[in-house]
Amino acid sequence: MPAATQPTTSTARDGRADRHDRSTSIDSMAKSVSQAQQPLIAGAREAGNAYLDSYEKIVKRATEAQLKLVSATVERAAEAQLKLVSATVERAAEAQLKLAGATQGELIKNITESQADLARELTSAYMPWR
Repeated sequence: MPAATQPTTSTARDGRADRHDRSTSIDSMAKSVSQAQQPLIAGAREAGNAYLDSYEKIVKRATEAQLKLVSATVERAAEAQLKLVSATVERAAEAQLKLAGATQGELIKNITESQADLARELTSAYMPWR
């Protein structure tokens, strides 16, 4: 009876051979799946890189457009501000000349006219388009 309950040596060898065959078969399938996935992975990588390149170009173009817009806006604001300063200086110079014309003293009249001329000349130096 003891001989019937214990597996024979050939049965044990057959079991090990079956396990080895199954292990080899699984390894073979895993390699096949891995090889089949390689083109998919490469294609996905290419598509991802193309997407990132396109996105980078879009961001660069948008940034350049925004910078141009901001630059133009700042330039227009600076021109408007300089024109306002120029007009203010001109009004002040005219007021000084009116004051000089109404003054009785020749010295005060000359000083006031000189101040008005100086203000206009300084404005012209900083704003040549005037």
